Amino acid sequence: MTAELLVLNLTNERRAAAIAVHAEAIQPDIAAAVEAERNRVLTLMTISEQSARIGVEIDLAAVISQGAAPDEVREVVMDMAASEKDQNYG
Repeated sequence: MTAELLVLNLTNERRAAAIAVHAEAIQPDIAAAVEAERNRVLTLMTISEQSARIGVEIDLAAVISQGAAPDEVREVVMDMAASEKDQNYG
């Protein structure tokens, strides 16, 4: 099965209009992705603050840049806290 490529010779004005229509069409998707990332980062910031209160330090910048999910980070923090507790009382 071969794919055929259709090339349209559009004027710069028509090309700009087509791009604008496409950008407008995907704007809700972009806004949703930005909102989801904002929520992820805010949740990670909260987890970082809470973990510091129980003596578990995390590298927030690394966690954010690696794309870690809040639930994964929360689980690691709880495991670290439990491990530290075991070492102190074991």
